[in-house]
Amino acid sequence: MPVQSWEELNRRIVQENLRWREVQEQLLNILVELDRLRREDRIPEGRYRQKGNYFRDTIIALIEASCGFKLYEQELPGKTDRHRVDISYLQNYENPRQGFVLLAGEVKAMGSPEHEREGKRYPERTLTIDIDKRIKEVKYTSIDLKRLADPTVSRGWYRFIRETPPAFFTAWLLRLAAQDRLEHVFEKLKGISEYTNGVGVAIYREWSAGQYEWIEKVPDPLLTIGEFIELICRFLQAACMT
Repeated sequence: MPVQSWEELNRRIVQENLRWREVQEQLLNILVELDRLRREDRIPEGRYRQKGNYFRDTIIALIEASCGFKLYEQELPGKTDRHRVDISYLQNYENPRQGFVLLAGEVKAMGSPEHEREGKRYPERTLTIDIDKRIKEVKYTSIDLKRLADPTVSRGWYRFIRETPPAFFTAWLLRLAAQDRLEHVFEKLKGISEYTNGVGVAIYREWSAGQYEWIEKVPDPLLTIGEFIELICRFLQAACMT
């Protein structure tokens, strides 16, 4: 099953200190197999929807392999809400109540192929169906967490986003549907950079029946996943030296 392959890949990333460029083709093959099972109604709905959690674990593994920092899913307080974030780093995990939150973030996965479920056919799910809602979630979480430290945005918007803890990062695994416009998706994602400290993007598409490819280039200020991992590692290394 592809989910077991994905779990094994995440373990190997840490064990063998692998980088994104070394695992992205294997991950693409796993996504191809997941879609094949989805089309044939041979994977439970709930299991297929766990792509975001498996990709979160990939991001966590890549960071640990690259720079040795272990990130965790965790609930954190914001100005008005508590937020369960996909990735976080505290200075003191042994005593979280005393640990200062240096980093937080969200990992999203969206899109699915045309498929059958319980004898009924469903069309390809485009990114445009879900992306606005997910972007609003990320923006709100980032701002609400930062406003706990600076509730009045006292130093202006730019410094508030860039300097107010926690630094907030978000990574996106996106299946581009035939009806999606790549430029439109990129423009949506660019908007998140005004609310966060970094946006990593991995977009893939089916260019022919059963044939998938990564879209390798992403426009500034968006980052490839390799660049995204490097940015987080640089941030953590610098923050933990001060």
